[in-house]
Amino acid sequence: MRTLAAALLGLVLLAPAVAEAGRIVDKEKIQIDLGGDVKGFFDVLFPYEHLLMPEDPVATAAVDFRFKFSGDYSTWLSWELHHSLTSRFRPAGDSAFGLSAGTQGTVAEEAIPLSYELVDTPNFALDGRFDRLNVSFHVPGFDATVGRQPISFGSGLFFTPMDLLAPYTPQVVDREYKPGVDAIRLDGYFGATGRATGVVGVVDEFDLEGLFVAGYGGFTVVITDINFFAAKIQQDLVLGAGVATSIGPVSVHGDLTVTVPLDGEESCKGAVDGADPDARCPAFVRGVVGATARTNFGLSVMGELYAQTTGTSDDTAYLKVATRERFARGELWTMGKFYGGFSISQEILPILIVSATAMVNWLDPSALIGPSLSWSVADNVDFAIGGFVTLGKRPPEVDVLDLIDPTTFQPVSEEEALEIIESASEFGLAPSQAYAQMRFYF
Repeated sequence: MRTLAAALLGLVLLAPAVAEAGRIVDKEKIQIDLGGDVKGFFDVLFPYEHLLMPEDPVATAAVDFRFKFSGDYSTWLSWELHHSLTSRFRPAGDSAFGLSAGTQGTVAEEAIPLSYELVDTPNFALDGRFDRLNVSFHVPGFDATVGRQPISFGSGLFFTPMDLLAPYTPQVVDREYKPGVDAIRLDGYFGATGRATGVVGVVDEFDLEGLFVAGYGGFTVVITDINFFAAKIQQDLVLGAGVATSIGPVSVHGDLTVTVPLDGEESCKGAVDGADPDARCPAFVRGVVGATARTNFGLSVMGELYAQTTGTSDDTAYLKVATRERFARGELWTMGKFYGGFSISQEILPILIVSATAMVNWLDPSALIGPSLSWSVADNVDFAIGGFVTLGKRPPEVDVLDLIDPTTFQPVSEEEALEIIESASEFGLAPSQAYAQMRFYF
Protein backbone atom coordinates (compact mmCIF):
# COMPACT_ATOMS: atom_id res chain seq x y z
CA MET A 1 0.00 0.00 0.00
CA ARG A 2 2.85 2.39 0.75
CA THR A 3 4.24 1.78 -2.73
CA LEU A 4 0.90 2.57 -4.33
CA ALA A 5 0.41 5.71 -2.24
CA ALA A 6 3.91 6.89 -3.18
CA ALA A 7 3.18 6.27 -6.85
CA LEU A 8 -0.04 8.30 -6.65
CA LEU A 9 1.77 11.18 -4.96
CA GLY A 10 4.47 11.05 -7.62
CA LEU A 11 1.85 11.20 -10.35
CA VAL A 12 0.32 14.27 -8.68
CA LEU A 13 3.68 16.05 -8.74
CA LEU A 14 4.73 15.02 -12.24
CA ALA A 15 1.42 15.18 -14.10
CA PRO A 16 1.41 18.98 -14.69
CA ALA A 17 4.23 18.48 -17.18
CA VAL A 18 2.03 16.26 -19.39
CA ALA A 19 -0.12 18.02 -21.98
CA GLU A 20 -3.76 17.24 -22.61
CA ALA A 21 -4.56 15.27 -25.75
CA GLY A 22 -7.59 17.35 -26.75
CA ARG A 23 -8.82 17.70 -30.36
CA ILE A 24 -6.78 15.72 -32.86
CA VAL A 25 -8.91 16.46 -35.96
CA ASP A 26 -10.59 19.79 -36.57
CA LYS A 27 -11.88 20.23 -40.10
CA GLU A 28 -14.92 21.90 -41.58
CA LYS A 29 -17.18 18.83 -41.29
CA ILE A 30 -15.45 16.52 -38.87
CA GLN A 31 -14.02 16.97 -35.40
CA ILE A 32 -12.40 14.19 -33.37
CA ASP A 33 -11.40 14.43 -29.71
CA LEU A 34 -9.07 12.02 -27.99
CA GLY A 35 -8.28 12.08 -24.29
CA GLY A 36 -8.84 10.42 -20.98
CA ASP A 37 -8.01 10.51 -17.32
CA VAL A 38 -6.23 8.58 -14.62
CA LYS A 39 -7.76 8.60 -11.14
CA GLY A 40 -6.15 7.20 -8.04
CA PHE A 41 -8.13 6.62 -4.89
CA PHE A 42 -6.83 5.64 -1.44
CA ASP A 43 -9.24 4.82 1.38
CA VAL A 44 -8.88 3.87 5.04
CA LEU A 45 -11.79 2.40 6.96
CA PHE A 46 -11.90 2.82 10.75
CA PRO A 47 -14.12 0.04 12.13
CA TYR A 48 -15.90 0.13 15.46
CA GLU A 49 -16.01 -2.86 17.77
CA HIS A 50 -18.53 -5.37 16.48
CA LEU A 51 -18.65 -8.93 15.21
CA LEU A 52 -19.38 -7.70 11.65
CA MET A 53 -16.44 -5.29 11.60
CA PRO A 54 -12.75 -6.05 10.93
CA GLU A 55 -10.52 -5.84 13.99
CA ASP A 56 -8.12 -3.20 12.63
CA PRO A 57 -8.31 -0.27 10.20
CA VAL A 58 -8.42 -1.44 6.59
CA ALA A 59 -6.68 0.37 3.72
CA THR A 60 -7.92 -0.12 0.17
CA ALA A 61 -7.00 1.59 -3.07
CA ALA A 62 -8.12 1.86 -6.68
CA VAL A 63 -6.60 3.21 -9.86
CA ASP A 64 -8.91 3.89 -12.80
CA PHE A 65 -7.71 4.64 -16.32
CA ARG A 66 -10.36 5.99 -18.70
CA PHE A 67 -9.80 6.38 -22.43
CA LYS A 68 -12.21 8.77 -24.19
CA PHE A 69 -12.85 9.00 -27.92
CA SER A 70 -15.56 11.32 -29.22
CA GLY A 71 -16.38 13.51 -32.15
CA ASP A 72 -18.98 14.68 -34.63
CA TYR A 73 -19.54 14.78 -38.35
CA SER A 74 -21.24 17.85 -39.79
CA THR A 75 -24.25 18.83 -37.69
CA TRP A 76 -26.16 15.55 -37.82
CA LEU A 77 -23.88 12.88 -36.30
CA SER A 78 -21.84 12.56 -33.10
CA TRP A 79 -20.36 9.65 -31.14
CA GLU A 80 -18.84 8.86 -27.76
CA LEU A 81 -16.69 5.97 -26.53
CA HIS A 82 -15.29 5.57 -23.00
CA HIS A 83 -13.36 2.54 -21.90
CA SER A 84 -12.32 2.21 -18.26
CA LEU A 85 -9.73 -0.15 -16.79
CA THR A 86 -9.95 -0.32 -13.00
CA SER A 87 -7.55 -1.98 -10.58
CA ARG A 88 -8.46 -2.44 -6.92
CA PHE A 89 -6.14 -3.31 -4.05
CA ARG A 90 -6.75 -4.45 -0.48
CA PRO A 91 -4.84 -6.34 2.20
CA ALA A 92 -5.05 -10.11 1.80
CA GLY A 93 -7.47 -11.82 4.15
CA ASP A 94 -9.66 -8.78 4.85
CA SER A 95 -13.41 -9.02 4.34
CA ALA A 96 -13.94 -5.25 3.93
CA PHE A 97 -13.23 -5.04 0.18
CA GLY A 98 -16.71 -3.70 -0.49
CA LEU A 99 -16.57 -1.10 2.28
CA SER A 100 -14.35 1.37 0.44
CA ALA A 101 -15.93 4.72 -0.32
CA GLY A 102 -15.22 3.88 -3.95
CA THR A 103 -15.39 5.85 -7.15
CA GLN A 104 -18.44 4.42 -8.88
CA GLY A 105 -22.04 3.59 -8.10
CA THR A 106 -24.02 0.48 -8.91
CA VAL A 107 -23.67 -0.71 -12.51
CA ALA A 108 -26.80 -1.76 -14.41
CA GLU A 109 -27.12 -5.00 -16.35
CA GLU A 110 -25.80 -4.97 -19.93
CA ALA A 111 -27.82 -5.79 -23.04
CA ILE A 112 -24.51 -6.51 -24.79
CA PRO A 113 -21.73 -7.77 -22.48
CA LEU A 114 -19.01 -5.14 -22.67
CA SER A 115 -17.41 -5.68 -19.26
CA TYR A 116 -14.73 -8.20 -18.48
CA GLU A 117 -12.61 -9.42 -15.60
CA LEU A 118 -8.87 -9.78 -16.11
CA VAL A 119 -7.73 -10.58 -12.56
CA ASP A 120 -9.68 -11.55 -9.45
CA THR A 121 -7.61 -12.53 -6.41
CA PRO A 122 -8.23 -12.05 -2.67
CA ASN A 123 -6.21 -8.83 -2.61
CA PHE A 124 -6.22 -7.56 -6.21
CA ALA A 125 -8.80 -7.17 -8.98
CA LEU A 126 -8.50 -5.78 -12.51
CA ASP A 127 -11.65 -5.11 -14.53
CA GLY A 128 -12.42 -3.50 -17.86
CA ARG A 129 -15.63 -1.92 -19.09
CA PHE A 130 -16.93 0.09 -22.02
CA ASP A 131 -18.81 2.67 -19.96
CA ARG A 132 -19.90 4.83 -22.91
CA LEU A 133 -20.51 3.55 -26.42
CA ASN A 134 -23.15 5.50 -28.29
CA VAL A 135 -24.02 7.28 -31.50
CA SER A 136 -26.29 10.35 -31.71
CA PHE A 137 -28.24 11.69 -34.68
CA HIS A 138 -29.34 15.31 -34.79
CA VAL A 139 -31.90 17.19 -36.85
CA PRO A 140 -33.47 20.55 -35.98
CA GLY A 141 -35.60 20.07 -32.89
CA PHE A 142 -34.80 16.37 -32.43
CA ASP A 143 -31.93 14.19 -31.14
CA ALA A 144 -31.67 10.40 -31.02
CA THR A 145 -28.95 8.53 -29.08
CA VAL A 146 -28.43 4.77 -29.33
CA GLY A 147 -26.05 2.76 -27.14
CA ARG A 148 -24.50 2.86 -23.70
CA GLN A 149 -25.10 6.24 -22.06
CA PRO A 150 -25.80 7.78 -18.63
CA ILE A 151 -29.50 8.19 -17.79
CA SER A 152 -30.70 10.55 -15.04
CA PHE A 153 -33.86 12.56 -14.45
CA GLY A 154 -34.96 15.14 -11.92
CA SER A 155 -33.33 18.04 -10.11
CA GLY A 156 -32.52 16.46 -6.72
CA LEU A 157 -28.87 16.62 -5.69
CA PHE A 158 -28.48 14.54 -2.50
CA PHE A 159 -31.81 12.76 -2.91
CA THR A 160 -33.06 11.78 -6.36
CA PRO A 161 -36.59 10.31 -6.48
CA MET A 162 -36.61 10.29 -10.30
CA ASP A 163 -33.19 8.66 -10.67
CA LEU A 164 -34.16 4.99 -10.77
CA LEU A 165 -31.06 3.62 -12.50
CA ALA A 166 -28.10 3.16 -10.13
CA PRO A 167 -28.36 6.42 -8.14
CA TYR A 168 -25.25 7.47 -6.22
CA THR A 169 -24.98 6.55 -2.55
CA PRO A 170 -23.54 9.18 -0.14
CA GLN A 171 -20.06 7.65 0.06
CA VAL A 172 -19.35 7.64 -3.66
CA VAL A 173 -16.73 10.38 -3.87
CA ASP A 174 -16.15 10.65 -7.62
CA ARG A 175 -19.41 11.38 -9.45
CA GLU A 176 -17.98 12.65 -12.71
CA TYR A 177 -19.08 9.68 -14.82
CA LYS A 178 -22.33 8.01 -13.94
CA PRO A 179 -22.24 4.38 -15.15
CA GLY A 180 -23.73 4.03 -18.60
CA VAL A 181 -26.91 2.09 -19.38
CA ASP A 182 -27.75 0.32 -22.64
CA ALA A 183 -30.59 2.44 -23.99
CA ILE A 184 -32.24 4.30 -26.84
CA ARG A 185 -32.97 7.93 -25.99
CA LEU A 186 -35.09 10.39 -27.99
CA ASP A 187 -35.09 14.13 -27.18
CA GLY A 188 -37.52 16.56 -28.80
CA TYR A 189 -37.81 20.33 -28.51
CA PHE A 190 -40.94 22.25 -29.47
CA GLY A 191 -42.24 25.77 -29.17
CA ALA A 192 -40.22 28.31 -27.22
CA THR A 193 -39.58 26.19 -24.11
CA GLY A 194 -41.17 22.76 -24.64
CA ARG A 195 -39.06 19.62 -24.30
CA ALA A 196 -39.74 15.88 -24.17
CA THR A 197 -37.53 12.83 -23.65
CA GLY A 198 -38.29 9.16 -24.15
CA VAL A 199 -35.95 6.36 -23.06
CA VAL A 200 -36.01 2.59 -23.44
CA GLY A 201 -33.17 0.83 -21.60
CA VAL A 202 -32.10 -2.46 -20.05
CA VAL A 203 -32.03 -2.86 -16.27
CA ASP A 204 -32.09 -6.64 -15.98
CA GLU A 205 -32.31 -9.34 -18.63
CA PHE A 206 -32.74 -8.30 -22.24
CA ASP A 207 -36.47 -9.09 -22.44
CA LEU A 208 -39.74 -7.24 -21.94
CA GLU A 209 -39.67 -7.62 -18.14
CA GLY A 210 -36.09 -6.40 -17.97
CA LEU A 211 -36.69 -3.18 -19.93
CA PHE A 212 -36.84 0.29 -18.43
CA VAL A 213 -39.23 2.69 -20.22
CA ALA A 214 -39.44 6.36 -19.24
CA GLY A 215 -40.84 9.64 -20.44
CA TYR A 216 -39.73 13.03 -19.13
CA GLY A 217 -40.72 16.47 -20.36
CA GLY A 218 -42.02 19.88 -19.54
CA PHE A 219 -41.91 23.58 -20.26
CA THR A 220 -40.73 26.89 -18.81
CA VAL A 221 -42.97 29.63 -17.48
CA VAL A 222 -40.95 32.86 -17.13
CA ILE A 223 -38.08 31.52 -14.95
CA THR A 224 -39.74 28.35 -13.66
CA ASP A 225 -39.15 24.93 -15.20
CA ILE A 226 -42.05 22.50 -14.77
CA ASN A 227 -41.40 18.83 -15.55
CA PHE A 228 -43.38 15.59 -15.62
CA PHE A 229 -42.12 12.04 -15.36
CA ALA A 230 -43.47 8.53 -16.01
CA ALA A 231 -41.60 5.24 -16.03
CA LYS A 232 -42.08 1.50 -15.98
CA ILE A 233 -39.23 -0.34 -14.29
CA GLN A 234 -38.90 -3.71 -12.49
CA GLN A 235 -42.68 -4.32 -12.33
CA ASP A 236 -43.26 -0.78 -11.02
CA LEU A 237 -45.12 2.17 -12.49
CA VAL A 238 -43.54 5.47 -11.36
CA LEU A 239 -45.26 8.83 -11.87
CA GLY A 240 -43.76 12.16 -10.89
CA ALA A 241 -43.47 15.89 -11.29
CA GLY A 242 -40.74 18.42 -10.61
CA VAL A 243 -40.09 22.13 -10.50
CA ALA A 244 -36.99 24.31 -10.61
CA THR A 245 -37.00 28.08 -10.20
CA SER A 246 -35.23 30.89 -8.39
CA ILE A 247 -36.14 33.39 -5.72
CA GLY A 248 -33.73 36.27 -6.05
CA PRO A 249 -30.20 34.84 -5.78
CA VAL A 250 -31.47 31.48 -4.43
CA SER A 251 -32.32 28.62 -6.78
CA VAL A 252 -35.07 26.28 -5.61
CA HIS A 253 -35.96 22.78 -6.80
CA GLY A 254 -38.31 19.96 -5.93
CA ASP A 255 -39.27 16.48 -7.19
CA LEU A 256 -42.13 14.18 -6.19
CA THR A 257 -42.77 10.61 -7.33
CA VAL A 258 -45.37 7.94 -6.65
CA THR A 259 -44.34 4.30 -7.18
CA VAL A 260 -47.17 1.84 -7.86
CA PRO A 261 -46.09 -1.85 -7.86
CA LEU A 262 -47.69 -3.80 -10.69
CA ASP A 263 -47.47 -7.12 -8.85
CA GLY A 264 -47.04 -8.34 -5.27
CA GLU A 265 -44.04 -10.60 -5.79
CA GLU A 266 -40.63 -10.67 -4.12
CA SER A 267 -39.64 -7.13 -5.10
CA CYS A 268 -42.25 -5.68 -2.72
CA LYS A 269 -41.94 -7.94 0.33
CA GLY A 270 -41.96 -6.19 3.69
CA ALA A 271 -42.15 -2.69 2.27
CA VAL A 272 -44.00 -1.27 5.26
CA ASP A 273 -43.44 -1.65 8.99
CA GLY A 274 -45.06 -4.81 10.29
CA ALA A 275 -46.40 -5.82 6.87
CA ASP A 276 -47.12 -9.42 6.09
CA PRO A 277 -44.07 -10.45 4.01
CA ASP A 278 -46.36 -12.14 1.49
CA ALA A 279 -48.80 -9.26 1.21
CA ARG A 280 -49.11 -7.06 -1.84
CA CYS A 281 -46.78 -4.08 -1.67
CA PRO A 282 -48.62 -0.74 -1.41
CA ALA A 283 -47.74 2.30 -3.45
CA PHE A 284 -45.22 4.66 -1.89
CA VAL A 285 -44.28 8.31 -2.25
CA ARG A 286 -40.87 9.97 -2.37
CA GLY A 287 -40.28 13.71 -2.37
CA VAL A 288 -37.42 16.20 -2.12
CA VAL A 289 -37.27 19.99 -1.90
CA GLY A 290 -34.07 22.00 -1.82
CA ALA A 291 -32.37 25.35 -2.34
CA THR A 292 -28.91 26.54 -3.40
CA ALA A 293 -27.28 29.92 -2.83
CA ARG A 294 -23.97 31.14 -4.25
CA THR A 295 -22.17 34.34 -3.34
CA ASN A 296 -19.69 36.45 -5.27
CA PHE A 297 -16.95 35.72 -2.73
CA GLY A 298 -16.78 31.96 -3.39
CA LEU A 299 -19.25 30.64 -0.81
CA SER A 300 -21.89 28.08 -1.86
CA VAL A 301 -24.59 26.65 0.40
CA MET A 302 -27.13 23.95 -0.45
CA GLY A 303 -29.79 22.18 1.56
CA GLU A 304 -32.44 19.54 0.88
CA LEU A 305 -35.26 17.87 2.81
CA TYR A 306 -36.36 14.42 1.73
CA ALA A 307 -39.19 12.12 2.81
CA GLN A 308 -40.38 8.69 1.71
CA THR A 309 -43.26 6.50 2.85
CA THR A 310 -41.28 3.32 2.23
CA GLY A 311 -38.40 2.33 4.51
CA THR A 312 -38.81 1.85 8.25
CA SER A 313 -39.18 3.90 11.43
CA ASP A 314 -37.91 0.96 13.52
CA ASP A 315 -34.29 1.70 14.46
CA THR A 316 -33.58 -2.01 14.94
CA ALA A 317 -34.76 -3.10 11.47
CA TYR A 318 -32.35 -1.40 9.04
CA LEU A 319 -30.44 -4.60 8.29
CA LYS A 320 -33.70 -6.30 7.33
CA VAL A 321 -34.60 -3.37 5.08
CA ALA A 322 -31.20 -3.58 3.38
CA THR A 323 -32.00 -7.10 2.17
CA ARG A 324 -35.06 -5.96 0.21
CA GLU A 325 -34.71 -6.18 -3.53
CA ARG A 326 -35.04 -2.43 -4.12
CA PHE A 327 -32.01 -1.80 -1.92
CA ALA A 328 -30.03 -4.78 -3.18
CA ARG A 329 -30.31 -3.57 -6.79
CA GLY A 330 -29.42 0.02 -5.83
CA GLU A 331 -32.73 1.72 -6.60
CA LEU A 332 -33.05 2.91 -2.99
CA TRP A 333 -30.35 3.56 -0.38
CA THR A 334 -32.24 5.53 2.29
CA MET A 335 -33.74 3.03 4.73
CA GLY A 336 -35.65 5.43 6.98
CA LYS A 337 -38.42 7.98 6.48
CA PHE A 338 -37.24 11.59 6.83
CA TYR A 339 -33.85 13.10 5.93
CA GLY A 340 -31.89 16.29 5.47
CA GLY A 341 -28.91 16.92 3.22
CA PHE A 342 -26.62 19.95 3.48
CA SER A 343 -23.42 21.15 1.86
CA ILE A 344 -21.21 24.20 2.18
CA SER A 345 -18.09 25.06 0.21
CA GLN A 346 -15.75 28.03 0.31
CA GLU A 347 -13.11 29.01 -2.21
CA ILE A 348 -10.04 29.87 -0.12
CA LEU A 349 -7.89 30.50 -3.19
CA PRO A 350 -8.75 30.08 -6.89
CA ILE A 351 -7.01 26.69 -6.67
CA LEU A 352 -8.14 25.67 -3.17
CA ILE A 353 -11.68 24.82 -2.02
CA VAL A 354 -12.75 23.55 1.38
CA SER A 355 -16.17 21.97 1.75
CA ALA A 356 -18.36 19.82 3.95
CA THR A 357 -21.52 17.80 3.50
CA ALA A 358 -23.96 16.33 6.00
CA MET A 359 -26.76 13.81 5.66
CA VAL A 360 -29.09 13.39 8.60
CA ASN A 361 -31.73 10.81 9.43
CA TRP A 362 -33.94 13.00 11.61
CA LEU A 363 -35.81 10.15 13.31
CA ASP A 364 -32.82 8.07 14.60
CA PRO A 365 -31.15 10.49 14.92
CA SER A 366 -27.91 9.72 13.03
CA ALA A 367 -25.71 11.54 10.52
CA LEU A 368 -22.96 11.19 7.93
CA ILE A 369 -20.53 14.14 7.90
CA GLY A 370 -18.16 14.55 4.95
CA PRO A 371 -15.41 17.21 5.17
CA SER A 372 -13.09 17.61 2.17
CA LEU A 373 -10.40 19.82 0.68
CA SER A 374 -9.76 20.08 -3.07
CA TRP A 375 -6.57 21.44 -4.61
CA SER A 376 -6.23 22.24 -8.32
CA VAL A 377 -2.60 21.28 -8.81
CA ALA A 378 -2.63 22.28 -12.50
CA ASP A 379 -5.14 22.85 -15.30
CA ASN A 380 -5.44 19.10 -15.78
CA VAL A 381 -4.69 17.80 -12.27
CA ASP A 382 -6.84 17.84 -9.12
CA PHE A 383 -6.07 16.42 -5.70
CA ALA A 384 -8.57 15.95 -2.85
CA ILE A 385 -8.56 14.64 0.68
CA GLY A 386 -11.54 14.08 2.91
CA GLY A 387 -13.54 11.60 4.88
CA PHE A 388 -16.87 10.42 6.20
CA VAL A 389 -17.60 10.59 9.91
CA THR A 390 -20.60 8.54 11.02
CA LEU A 391 -22.62 9.70 14.04
CA GLY A 392 -25.30 7.64 15.71
CA LYS A 393 -25.84 4.65 17.96
CA ARG A 394 -23.78 1.61 17.01
CA PRO A 395 -25.48 -1.80 16.77
CA PRO A 396 -25.46 -3.83 20.00
CA GLU A 397 -22.59 -6.29 20.25
CA VAL A 398 -23.33 -9.97 19.57
CA ASP A 399 -21.28 -13.08 20.19
CA VAL A 400 -20.41 -15.48 17.39
CA LEU A 401 -22.05 -18.27 19.41
CA ASP A 402 -25.34 -16.40 19.14
CA LEU A 403 -25.28 -17.16 15.40
CA ILE A 404 -24.84 -20.92 15.88
CA ASP A 405 -27.86 -23.22 16.16
CA PRO A 406 -27.33 -25.07 19.49
CA THR A 407 -29.12 -28.18 18.20
CA THR A 408 -27.31 -28.60 14.86
CA PHE A 409 -24.14 -26.60 15.59
CA GLN A 410 -24.60 -25.00 12.14
CA PRO A 411 -24.88 -21.27 11.37
CA VAL A 412 -28.43 -19.99 11.71
CA SER A 413 -30.35 -18.89 8.61
CA GLU A 414 -30.09 -15.34 7.26
CA GLU A 415 -33.57 -14.54 8.61
CA GLU A 416 -32.62 -15.72 12.07
CA ALA A 417 -29.30 -13.84 11.91
CA LEU A 418 -31.14 -10.61 11.12
CA GLU A 419 -33.35 -11.17 14.15
CA ILE A 420 -30.25 -11.54 16.33
CA ILE A 421 -28.09 -8.77 14.81
CA GLU A 422 -29.98 -5.53 15.30
CA SER A 423 -29.21 -2.01 14.20
CA ALA A 424 -29.55 1.01 16.48
CA SER A 425 -29.37 3.84 13.91
CA GLU A 426 -28.95 4.06 10.14
CA PHE A 427 -25.69 5.96 9.72
CA GLY A 428 -24.40 4.46 12.95
CA LEU A 429 -24.22 1.13 11.09
CA ALA A 430 -21.39 2.38 8.86
CA PRO A 431 -17.77 2.84 9.95
CA SER A 432 -15.96 6.16 9.51
CA GLN A 433 -13.55 6.58 6.61
CA ALA A 434 -10.79 8.82 5.26
CA TYR A 435 -9.73 9.10 1.62
CA ALA A 436 -7.33 10.78 -0.77
CA GLN A 437 -8.01 11.12 -4.48
CA MET A 438 -5.99 12.30 -7.46
CA ARG A 439 -7.52 13.10 -10.87
CA PHE A 440 -5.28 13.61 -13.88
CA TYR A 441 -6.79 14.50 -17.28
CA PHE A 442 -4.98 14.20 -20.60
